Amino acid sequence: MTIQIDVRKNIFGNIVSQMPGLLDNAEQAAAEEVATEWRNNIQAKGLIDTGAYLNSIAARQEGEGWVVESDVEYAVYLEYGTSRGIPAHGVMTDAAETVGASFAQRISTALGKLG
Repeated sequence: MTIQIDVRKNIFGNIVSQMPGLLDNAEQAAAEEVATEWRNNIQAKGLIDTGAYLNSIAARQEGEGWVVESDVEYAVYLEYGTSRGIPAHGVMTDAAETVGASFAQRISTALGKLG
């Protein structure tokens, strides 16, 4: 007579149910980090006159994702420059690229917590 005990744990449902929260947390952290880096870049490049640009940087949830933005009208000119002599500073682009490089690792870490 053979006695066989087969114990299986189906963790797939548990993993799937945890993913949205973990990924949302990673997205939020990345957006907030982009905002912080953007502010740091503004300060490092001396782009502060009144402080309005620096203080306008915000990360917020929009729909299923996150947005990092400035609501001052001249932010685009400081970012990309103009044909009238304002040089491009790329402070937001640099911030996004810096954080983007670590975002894949952040997602991998979040997925490693599943189970």
